[in-house]
Amino acid sequence: MGREYIYFNKNGHAVGEVKPNSVTSGGTANGSTRNGYAENRELLNGQLANYLRKSQPAIQEKALRNEYLNFYCPKDPVSSNIRKMLSVVKNDDRYQNFLPLDMIARIMRNTNFEMARDRLSSQVNDVSPLDALKLKEIEKRKNLVLQRIQEKIQNQYVLTNKISAEKGRVYLKALSEILDDISHGKKYDSYYKHLRRYIPSLTQRSYRSQERTIFEYLGKLIKKWFRELLTELL
Repeated sequence: MGREYIYFNKNGHAVGEVKPNSVTSGGTANGSTRNGYAENRELLNGQLANYLRKSQPAIQEKALRNEYLNFYCPKDPVSSNIRKMLSVVKNDDRYQNFLPLDMIARIMRNTNFEMARDRLSSQVNDVSPLDALKLKEIEKRKNLVLQRIQEKIQNQYVLTNKISAEKGRVYLKALSEILDDISHGKKYDSYYKHLRRYIPSLTQRSYRSQERTIFEYLGKLIKKWFRELLTELL
């Protein structure tokens, strides 16, 4: 089916591709040299065919991967990982002692990807006690800023009838969302987009004429207060 295989020779060295229907060794991917073909024909007429255990079934990919993981080391070069997989079938008489190159590549690629993903996940979740304390202190300061801005909205704008109580609550929700993004190091959207999430009918024109002055002033205040509190903390 056009697959290419690799195996250990009798001395334990990994050699070139093996075609599934005409066992060869020592050639290139396309069997380019005449000398290689001559040598391959001679090898076919000896002990090589029996040595390769072609009459045995091929090992299942899942079984090979499970065995390979017992010897896997992330720092090993590709050649070492290939030898480890070949050792699995070489030492088990139940299977053919040669492996398809595409299966070898797939196992190494998937294993490396999963190991890298697990390492990244452990690094993200591995929070030291000091980091946890800092995050807790940052959360306290974020809540303090929200409390201060809520009081300002109520006293300076709602009680003086500059905005309605409902709009004051909407402002607070949108500002809380902006502050949450800032505290987690995220890139936050524009003031308009944040406010529009709570006022779906809001247009750019109505935002500029009715909301922008007060809302963006409050947004600048929460960033200023939060920055000052973090400076004290750090």
